[in-house]
Amino acid sequence: DSLIRDNFICVFASPHLSFTQDTTSLCVDSGQTGLLCLHNTSQPFLPNPIWRIRGGSPQVVITAVGDTVCVPLTHIGCYSVTLIGSYGPGCVDSLVVPNSFCLKQNPNVCFYADDSTTCNINLYTYVL
Repeated sequence: DSLIRDNFICVFASPHLSFTQDTTSLCVDSGQTGLLCLHNTSQPFLPNPIWRIRGGSPQVVITAVGDTVCVPLTHIGCYSVTLIGSYGPGCVDSLVVPNSFCLKQNPNVCFYADDSTTCNINLYTYVL
């Protein structure tokens, strides 16, 4: 006795997951938002990839879906990006890029000049 089923097991080509991003770091003023844009470049074409962005301080996890996503980030720190793709039934793969993007705070630059004192400039002549 036997049972034959056509197309029961399918073998798919192994996908090559890849992406690009607009920048690897961005400086923002305190309380401002930075925008991280990610672009799917996987081959063969990957429909509706899932993105996970994890990082910052305190740590956040953001999930987005789409070929190109732009995610607003408000927590200073570095973020890892995970691209998750599904190629047919049961074929799931992921690409993790640690510290793919860093959001930094602009420094607070300040100085103070005391105009109540004078500057004594000593001139020196060096002879060689």
